Amino acid sequence: MIDTTTAIVDFAQKWRHWGGGSDADIFVEFGLTPAQYFRRLQQILEKKWFMHSLAITPAVSAQLQLICQVRLASHSARNTMAHANILPRTR
Repeated sequence: MIDTTTAIVDFAQKWRHWGGGSDADIFVEFGLTPAQYFRRLQQILEKKWFMHSLAITPAVSAQLQLICQVRLASHSARNTMAHANILPRTR
């Protein structure tokens, strides 16, 4: 679990300047959907002691939190739009 957790944080740091990595890269690297990955990263970032043990500064942690929020909001918006297109229209 620690190795996977560390790998998630390492990946996030590596890709933070580009919005967190592509959906395809996330899936290939971790076998997770982007939503699963960013929710997991958010959970990790909440563990301040763990971030400190990896020498992640509060500024970088805040940047990663923002990326999670943006990517999860984007995912949610896409799902809402897709769901709206499937439902029959009412008159």
